[in-house]
Amino acid sequence: MHRRQATIAGLILTLVLALMPAAASGQSREDNNVGAGGTPGTAENLELVGHEPLFGRGMNAGIALYGDYVYIGNRTDGSDTCGIGDPRREEDPDSCPHEHPGVLIVDASDPTDPQVVGEIGPPLEGNDGETSRELRVWPERDLLMVMNFTCSAFIHACSGTQVTPEIRFYDLSDPVNPTLISGYVPTTANGQVRAPHEMFLWVDPDDPDRALLWISLPTISLDSDRPNLMIVDISDVSEGGDARLVAEGNWNHLFPGTDDPAYGPPDCAVYNCNLALHSMTPSGRRHPDVPGVPRRALPGARHERGRRRCGRRCGALAQ
Repeated sequence: MHRRQATIAGLILTLVLALMPAAASGQSREDNNVGAGGTPGTAENLELVGHEPLFGRGMNAGIALYGDYVYIGNRTDGSDTCGIGDPRREEDPDSCPHEHPGVLIVDASDPTDPQVVGEIGPPLEGNDGETSRELRVWPERDLLMVMNFTCSAFIHACSGTQVTPEIRFYDLSDPVNPTLISGYVPTTANGQVRAPHEMFLWVDPDDPDRALLWISLPTISLDSDRPNLMIVDISDVSEGGDARLVAEGNWNHLFPGTDDPAYGPPDCAVYNCNLALHSMTPSGRRHPDVPGVPRRALPGARHERGRRRCGRRCGALAQ
């Protein structure tokens, strides 16, 4: 089982990097199983066992695993927009069709011969102006979630059409033909619709029927009414229930100066050096005190008194 998972993981890396040009580093694809690790176009202790070109679409985004299936998002949209630097743009900026712009579904049961077997396409995914940037799966609930928001015309060759951000939930009972259950528009407690950037799925280790999505909302604002993190309970979504906002907050005031767009060295752009909440990863069962958020709202936290692990009892968020 562990060997199979490692093989699938290797395939995932291949899928995400499938269209990075090896020639740019002077190395052929056959050379990519050896090298100096940090050198572009090379790898160390990694063997390429299979490859799926994904229609050569080029801007693959977040992936998620469900059994033998891999779901792959798209950084660009469903428009015909030519990217910056594309010579076709000079004649007609809308002469570059984005083929298969939706969420691709790959059968990786044979890692040496992965195959695209489906796509969640328009009007559900791959729409004009919209990227399917992040994907997560709650396998015990057969639930796929896809984060969609407006993508960049400058760096992702998108049309520039503004779309309403939405996390869409799909039933994976038939993994090749996912069906839409519902959508959730990230909305703060004071009614702001906010564009997310990343999400972390946390399933309660003490209650397998409870799951939270931690959603980052990058901002350099110090305004406590403009959160940079929201926590949404999705426990009931697979059964047709609603996703519910249960906590939010902004902690930028803890990092003086980060509200200045010019914060950091002169060559830093906004968010490159600012400490805006961008991505998340778990750091273990213990968490420090976070001002403004009840300690019981932190999954896996420990109380200072009694050293009790937070589970169903102390993990219930303030209503």
